[in-house]
Amino acid sequence: VPANKPFFSGGGRKSRPAFSQVSRDGHLRGMPQTSVLPPGENHNPYTERKGEKMLQDPLTLYKLIVLYMLNRVNFPLTNAQVSDFILDREYTNYLTLQQVINELTDTRMITSQTIHNRTHLSITQDGRETLRFFQNRINHGIKEDIDTYFRENEYVLRNEVSVLADYYFRAGTGEYETHLVAKDRGVSLVDIRLSVPTETMADQICANWQKKNQELYQYLVSQLF
Repeated sequence: VPANKPFFSGGGRKSRPAFSQVSRDGHLRGMPQTSVLPPGENHNPYTERKGEKMLQDPLTLYKLIVLYMLNRVNFPLTNAQVSDFILDREYTNYLTLQQVINELTDTRMITSQTIHNRTHLSITQDGRETLRFFQNRINHGIKEDIDTYFRENEYVLRNEVSVLADYYFRAGTGEYETHLVAKDRGVSLVDIRLSVPTETMADQICANWQKKNQELYQYLVSQLF
């Protein structure tokens, strides 16, 4: 990565008004609840069984929205990022959304990985297959809202999952170890561990890494090359 080229960009998130197409049971108002396969698609008994279960689930729409969001980007989203979008638009409440995410994880339609106190979510092949068959059940307006959101906020969202900072107490040494990471498209650019004597110092280092990671990266490159 060239030393003079920023690898992260910032910018504030923008919100859009909520849609009123979602009913309390998780379905789209006025839409039939029968299964529809894409034109010309072969009938796969395994996929159809999964589809039938999906259609009988009152949380179907919320699950499809989560799958659509994760399929829309080529990097993981955090649980908080998904929650912020869905809750800001009042599609559902927090407890229901966490149930949706847990069930998608249990059925292996998404994967969940905790990294530095953040839960990172990614869509699986099963999730993509399910979305391919049933994404027509997501209202066009909701899809457009998601697409617009990512067009406007992709760099910010990528930055949030690419710059990581955390610290741990090491009982053996009595010190706190900070772990600072910066990634670009899944590739680690910087991975630093620093030991400091107090928790206050460790917390301050993590906070500054979030703010100054780009400057520090460029400084390291300029000094080492």
